[in-house]
Amino acid sequence: YDEEEFKNLEVSRDSIFLLVHTGSRGFGGSILKDHLDKHGNSGLVQDTEEAIEYLKKHDHACRWARASRE
Repeated sequence: YDEEEFKNLEVSRDSIFLLVHTGSRGFGGSILKDHLDKHGNSGLVQDTEEAIEYLKKHDHACRWARASRE
């Protein structure tokens, strides 16, 4: 395995992941659904804990999608 790539993806070498790619919208969609369930259509105030956490999840999903496509 590529240790640097695992590090970039924030994947622990002590974990096993099975990737079944049927389209990446489900992962991002679940992040959005969680947000909508908690906040409705309201946005988040920049630099709040909630906004930072949402962006972490978003960025993780983007990294995952890029790696999946490679």
